[in-house]
Formats: sequence, C-alpha cells, structure tokens
Amino acid sequence: MEAALATLLDENLLDAIREIARWQAGSLCVDDAGMLAVAGTTEFPVGYANCVVRTDGRIAPKELLARAAAFFAPRGRGYTVFVRGAYDQDLQAELERAGIASMVDTPCMVIDRPLAPPEPPGGCELRVVASEADATAAREINAEAYQSLGLPADETRALYGAPAKLLVPHYVTVLGCRDGFPVSTAMIIFSPLVAGVYWVGTTSGARKTGLAEACTRYVTNAALEQGARAVTLQASPMGEPIYTRLGYRTFDRLRWYVVPPRA
Repeated sequence: MEAALATLLDENLLDAIREIARWQAGSLCVDDAGMLAVAGTTEFPVGYANCVVRTDGRIAPKELLARAAAFFAPRGRGYTVFVRGAYDQDLQAELERAGIASMVDTPCMVIDRPLAPPEPPGGCELRVVASEADATAAREINAEAYQSLGLPADETRALYGAPAKLLVPHYVTVLGCRDGFPVSTAMIIFSPLVAGVYWVGTTSGARKTGLAEACTRYVTNAALEQGARAVTLQASPMGEPIYTRLGYRTFDRLRWYVVPPRA
C-alpha cells in the first residue's frame, strides 16, 4: 500500500477517536503536542472512553506515557493506550518493559473497490438512519451486541451520548431490520479522502442471518460512491471472517494496552 494512503487511513482512526470523544457528555479531549487523550463520561478503562494515542512519532514513548499518567492521575482512573504496528513499535516495547499487557490485538483492514450490492435475507430490509429514533435504535443494538466483547451496555450508551449526534453529514449509519424491527447496524465516519466503518453490531437473536454483512456492504459502497479512495475498519474477532470474505485486507494491527489507575 502506498504510504500516503496508509497515512490517510490512520488519520481516519484518529478522527474517529476524536468524534467519539465529542459524543460523550462532559468528556475532556486533549489533542496537543503529539498526544491525543480522552477522559470520558465514565471511568471504564478499556477502549474509547478513556484512552491515549500518539499522534506524532517524534514524541518519545517515555514522554508520552508520563504525560498520559499526569493527565489521568487526578481522575483516578485507568486508560487504554492505542498502539499501531506501523507507527508505535517503540511505544509497544516501552509498555511491555513496564509490564503493561495488551488486552486486544485487532487487524486494521482496508478495501478500495465496491462490493456486490447488499442482499438482506428474506423478511429483512436496510434503512438509513435519518431520525433521532433511528439513531437511538442503532445505539441500543450495539448496547446489546458489544456485551459479547466485554463492553457493558451502559458503557456503550455513554460512548454514544445523545443519539441525535449521529445525524451529521459526515456519518452514514444503516439499520438492518427484520420484520420492521432494527436488529443490526453499521456506521461510516468520513475523513479527508477516506472513510472508516465503525460500530458494526447485531443483536444476539439476529446473528448469522447475513444482516451484519449486508449492513457492511451498504456502508462500504456508500463511502466509495461518495468519493472515498478507500474504506478502513478495525475488525473484532467475530467480524474479521466476514470482512475477509468481502475482500477487506489487513494492512496494520491495533493493540490496546490497558494501564491500571495509580494506587
């Protein structure tokens, strides 16, 4: 992959972290001098609620981690340090020397060609989110779905914040509905020249129906039709086989190192 495109895809991930920080009521996002840090609405330490990512590779790992510790120490909470394989090998080594464990290791994937149109299973249809009620439905689908990945339902709701925020023009969110009831969802977040798939989820009773794949096909094609050069995502263990089958390919890895609160 050309370096310029890889940089754009990485920036989409950083933009998504910023966006999710803005969703959370009362969150604090510091984005300065090579460090992006988010202190969210809750104290949940794993993932986007409370996190740090290096945005300038010239910042030494020890400096970044010291600044992160100083940011979170007054709040008495743990946090996740996001480590990208292409940019943060030195940071990964420093975290491991400090005895911090990686809790999540996920592939960063990309596709740059349209997919076959989605074909929802019988009795199902896709609907683009266009109202606050639809946005609330997307939130509630993922409040259930992400519990299987260890994210409590109330934490998902806190990350989403006010559902109306999903209605801005640089998002496209789709609902997969069965017998008229929303049971699956996927979202696109646009950034300059590329887009990213986020918040793909299906309720437990509607899994293995093909709706998650149909939603992913829809938002991927929507992004490419609206001018994205490529579409990226970070795959969960359940989602990776689906995305691979669709033609997404791995170009990097994202590891989550969870730092406990200071005693």
